[in-house]
Amino acid sequence: MPDRVLVSAEDGAKDVLSVSERHYHSLRLLPDFPKPIQLGPRCLRWRVDELLEWAYRQPRQEPQSEPLHLRSGRKGTTR
Repeated sequence: MPDRVLVSAEDGAKDVLSVSERHYHSLRLLPDFPKPIQLGPRCLRWRVDELLEWAYRQPRQEPQSEPLHLRSGRKGTTR
């Protein structure tokens, strides 16, 4: 991701925030999440510096254990 100023939702999720694209789209609903730049009718991009600034402003939280219904559905996992 070096030297990129704008990223797609896919790249913003994967390369900038390290989350799934689905979670990225849920984060977009937050009022303080950076707004996209519309380059065309179906072309949205986000500024990398705004995404990073937003991520740095997020409070640190203690890790939470994975919910049982998710943990039990994973292959190769024992209860």
